[in-house]
Amino acid sequence: MNIYRWKWRLCLNFLALLTGSMGSVSAAENAKGIASYEDFIKSVEQAKFSEFKELRESSVSEEKEFSRMQKHILGLYEGVVVTNSFFDLSENIVDCVTIESQPGLRGQKLAKAPKQAIRPKSKEGGEKKPRAELVKPQLGKNQRDKFQNLQYCEEGTIPMRRLSLEVISRFKSLDDFLAKEPRPRDDSKVRKEPVPGDGDTFTHYWAHAKQNVENFGGDSVLNVWKPEADPGWFSLSQHWYVGGTGTNKQTVEGGWQVARRKYSNRDPNLFIYYTSANYASGSGCYNLDCAGFVQINNSWVLGGKLSPVSTTGSTQYIIRMQWQLYEGNWWLFLKGAGDYTAVGYYPGSVYKGGQLTRYATKVDYGGEVSSLLGDTETGQMGSGKKASHGWQQSAYQRTIYYINSSHQGVWANLTAVQSTPDCYTVDLHNLTSSSWATYFYYGGPKCPNP
Repeated sequence: MNIYRWKWRLCLNFLALLTGSMGSVSAAENAKGIASYEDFIKSVEQAKFSEFKELRESSVSEEKEFSRMQKHILGLYEGVVVTNSFFDLSENIVDCVTIESQPGLRGQKLAKAPKQAIRPKSKEGGEKKPRAELVKPQLGKNQRDKFQNLQYCEEGTIPMRRLSLEVISRFKSLDDFLAKEPRPRDDSKVRKEPVPGDGDTFTHYWAHAKQNVENFGGDSVLNVWKPEADPGWFSLSQHWYVGGTGTNKQTVEGGWQVARRKYSNRDPNLFIYYTSANYASGSGCYNLDCAGFVQINNSWVLGGKLSPVSTTGSTQYIIRMQWQLYEGNWWLFLKGAGDYTAVGYYPGSVYKGGQLTRYATKVDYGGEVSSLLGDTETGQMGSGKKASHGWQQSAYQRTIYYINSSHQGVWANLTAVQSTPDCYTVDLHNLTSSSWATYFYYGGPKCPNP
């Protein structure tokens, strides 16, 4: 698409907003094999609880909750302008949305991005460690889906996975869908989505490494695997930046996650998450599932499949992630094939004057698994092998550093935590002279481990 056609399309989209249209304008190409955006919105408006409760994977508890799900989708997409659509690598629908009309920017001014990602204060060691291949961003100008729709969003637009009732209704309630993990079957149990170290081991297990330190974010390389999360709810590798205590605890999080019920695949998917109030209902969400994160990059799909993945005894594939608190906003940088890219940010306003509007007090990196709906069984973490297996066998995070108040990168000096070593372990190496500097291997087969 040339620049003149792109500008013409944006003008038409702006007119659509002025006239109250909720969908893509007629000038946008109709994607082959995909319901149009207008038809998608109509289908949400006209959906009936009686139809959805009969679906095989439907868990929505009652008509009241189904109605809340409908309202959430319609509210999320209000005023959104779509220019084109396609199937992503997992054959989920992605809509290209104009930056200005995305839910997270509604009523706000686009923030200024940092000039660059923060690098560590010193070079990355001397002794060379094994190399790995960087995963490319999911979208590219020369990629096409199975119907030959272009898998790309033009400059000035961002990719947004289409949020459908079919996916949300797999959850008992809207709150469950937005939460880091669903509620237990026994609603009498107090649900506390844990930050590692909080002592909740009923449904969650970790193998991670942390440091209590005032910070403005941090950075690590995560190698990407495809663990079998069943019989659990999810398996992930991520960053946590934490501030506040009790009900005022706040986090910004990100990494890769396997969670079939959420992403409609069994693959590792790029994800982010935040909470402003200790994971209470309505205090946060994944990806672009609510009006929180503001995306500016057109190549990375939040909630989208990462490919290829690491395999045992063969090539290791990695992404590099950095979170950076800059001018009051938490910016996400990713490094795939190429240099760091600013993907977007959580506005400081989502933290409502809390601790993360100033700085975080803990950095944390590692793996997490959760059982399904209050059960105790979980699946593989990382590669499915314990940390002692090492290179090309175990999952890892490496070259880990935090960003101090002077916006300098400082190598992390972490403390390993493995609360269930029969299941999942950590092999931590701090401040080494190698090119990996601070790093650890982690993971395990499942829990309980027979």
